[in-house]
Amino acid sequence: MGGSGKTTLAKELFNRRRLKYNGSCFLSDVREASAKGELTTLQTKILKDLVNEDHSNFQSIAEGTTYVRHRLESASHSRFFMVLDNIDDLDQLDALLFEDALGSDSLVIVTTRDERVLTRARITVRYSLKKMDRHHAIELFSWHAFNQPNPVNGFEDLVDSFVHLCGGLPLSLKVLGGHVSGSNDMNYWQLVLEKVRKRLPDGIKQTLKISFDALDNEEKQIFLDIACFFIGKSKSMATKILKGSGWSAELALQNLKDKCLVEEGYEVGYAYGEVVLRMHDHLRDLGREIADDLSHPRRLWHPQFLKSLESKGFQNILTETNGRCFHSIFDPSMSCKITYFVEKSNNSADTSTVLLWLELDLKGNKLKSIPSWIPLQNLQYLRIVDGRLKKLWQDDLQVSSSSWIPPPILQSLMSTIRGIKKRLFQSDAEVPFELKELLLETIILRELPNTLGMLNHLEKLVLKGRYSDISNSNFLIEGRSFSESLRKLSSLRSLILWDFCLSGELALSDSRDSTSFQTSIDRSMSCLQTIHIRGVKLTSKLLIDGEHCPSLEYLRLDSMENLVEVNLSLVTTLNSFKLVFCKKLKTISGNFDLGNLETLSIKKCGELEERFPSEFTTVIGRAVDEAESILNENFFSSLISPEAVTMHRPMSENSKREESVKTPESLSAIIICALVQSSSGGEIKTPITRWRSFAPGERIVTIVLTGRKSVYKSHSPDFNLDCFMLN
Repeated sequence: MGGSGKTTLAKELFNRRRLKYNGSCFLSDVREASAKGELTTLQTKILKDLVNEDHSNFQSIAEGTTYVRHRLESASHSRFFMVLDNIDDLDQLDALLFEDALGSDSLVIVTTRDERVLTRARITVRYSLKKMDRHHAIELFSWHAFNQPNPVNGFEDLVDSFVHLCGGLPLSLKVLGGHVSGSNDMNYWQLVLEKVRKRLPDGIKQTLKISFDALDNEEKQIFLDIACFFIGKSKSMATKILKGSGWSAELALQNLKDKCLVEEGYEVGYAYGEVVLRMHDHLRDLGREIADDLSHPRRLWHPQFLKSLESKGFQNILTETNGRCFHSIFDPSMSCKITYFVEKSNNSADTSTVLLWLELDLKGNKLKSIPSWIPLQNLQYLRIVDGRLKKLWQDDLQVSSSSWIPPPILQSLMSTIRGIKKRLFQSDAEVPFELKELLLETIILRELPNTLGMLNHLEKLVLKGRYSDISNSNFLIEGRSFSESLRKLSSLRSLILWDFCLSGELALSDSRDSTSFQTSIDRSMSCLQTIHIRGVKLTSKLLIDGEHCPSLEYLRLDSMENLVEVNLSLVTTLNSFKLVFCKKLKTISGNFDLGNLETLSIKKCGELEERFPSEFTTVIGRAVDEAESILNENFFSSLISPEAVTMHRPMSENSKREESVKTPESLSAIIICALVQSSSGGEIKTPITRWRSFAPGERIVTIVLTGRKSVYKSHSPDFNLDCFMLN
């Protein structure tokens, strides 16, 4: 039975047990992936998750099966944990279940609606998931209807009626609970209940359709797009495409989430990562059935249809596609992989296809520019990977400042461009004035455009170079003009600069001292919240004026070989400050107050003479891992009235040494957390050495310890937990 909670239970078991194995892999909705012809993609995921091997997609399922089996057999001494979710065919198990290649201590969980698949695969250890009992069903429904575990007074009988009709199915309880949430009108509840009673004989999908029918038109269209195109896709990506269709994507997505029609999640097994959209397969199937019945807009999602596109070539797809379509193909004429989202123009007088999303993987391709027949006028997203383009498009592409990318179509231009020999924009007419995000990754640029400073709406700027490619002095960014452009970006919120050289100063203030290589950030950057600079050459001093940078919350300086001084003048808003591998850094100076700091990390900064000046009143978070250099009187003597300090340091398994630390009387709590990895590969031990006595119930700081693949939390029943930090 679908909607009974099989996948939810499997995820819970996976997250609880995965850390006890050498490798773990969760394959979501195998049935859906199989229908799309993506079993080879799942095979590459098994390799990555279990043996940490990156592999391009196999040419066939048989090739992948043979190769994965061989690799797992060679690692048969390891313990692996796999979940194969929603299997509905024996061929899927043949391609993904390698029980004979796994070690005897490995574990594989299979979820399916069809028990015959298990019988044919000779899987004998089975668990039939029971329907939810009445008590837990009321609790689940109440959480989604009232945001509490019990019904609101007066609604008990209505809740009981809903629970009875849902038959103990968690999906129905969640969706219907979300449907009536926020309403205290008993008459409304009664009307919904009557609708459910009338539709129930038609099955669960018709019951769920009640929630769909209650959506407004925009929410319905977005629900259908997600069901057809965006399940398992990045929420950020989907939001940008949906906004390009003129819809209020963020608000609609939140409403769909509140009604339990759409879920958000991460790749299973990872604490952090890209947020992706998820949807129960019942809701997905319902959405696709509804989409198929609509004449406009047509949604071209059928795997058979998409497969037929692969041989047509991208140019034919652009002219022949009569509807909305999101797909990836290999285009033989361009010799590259193309991912695109197109839709038919809403203008009845215009029968052209609108291209909203375009990714070109040009690895090994000799393409010099984007062909002129590709319509860029309505493009919202452009990503070019591993290309050796001399320019982005041909000279005969006719554009103007008002038509190149008119507002509000270009929300994000993310380009991964390698080997550009000319300007990024050939003239002012090509400047995407409405650009909000500009990401250039693994780039080799002779110069950035002078028009960079004209991007008045730019909120995020990411420039990532590659040291191996920029050692040649021909590939340097001229610092003065770059600085002048940055100072004009009044809307900039996030600045990320990685691994490139500057031929001169980087001065984001009015400084003209070209010999000091001083970097300063002044009043023109008043919206700036995040700065992450890594490996940028020719920068010896960083000056941040907090008076003119009132929004700065995150500062990370990483692998700055020539950085000697960080001056934080009047900075008061930082909540995260990280210094990593700044080997020449000697001074953190300036009249500043970091009372809002939540995370402090200083690693491999061996020349730092005075870690914390007297203005540092509170240290909450992590300190350094070279413990011997800071666990001394000088570390604390520079603090006027510290309240709490948390540090961690790695120790060997047999280490018994404890440092003798002299602390000021004002210090109310200090915890030194030592992380120990057992040489036998067993569980991580987390000894904690405490200085000072703490009264029961006193609020202190603690830390989350991470090992090679594990996360453990250090607790003490006598203390209240103040905050968690991850390292």
